[in-house]
Amino acid sequence: MGLKKDLLNGMISLIISVVVTVAMADEETESYSLSEIALAVALSGFLSGFFTSYFYTEWYSPTYLSFLWSSPTPAW
Repeated sequence: MGLKKDLLNGMISLIISVVVTVAMADEETESYSLSEIALAVALSGFLSGFFTSYFYTEWYSPTYLSFLWSSPTPAW
């Protein structure tokens, strides 16, 4: 189930990134085409969302950070 959540977070980040970029872009003044910029932003947005979700769940799980507290459950 973790991979599905990570993929979903990547897709959400991709959609938000592309929509905002395309909405704010001005085609006449850019030296690159809007499709090239949208493709680069889509790839960047997906990878950012996917890996943020993946590494957050891996690194911030209670078992990974168990060295921070002496009891089996966190104090916060």
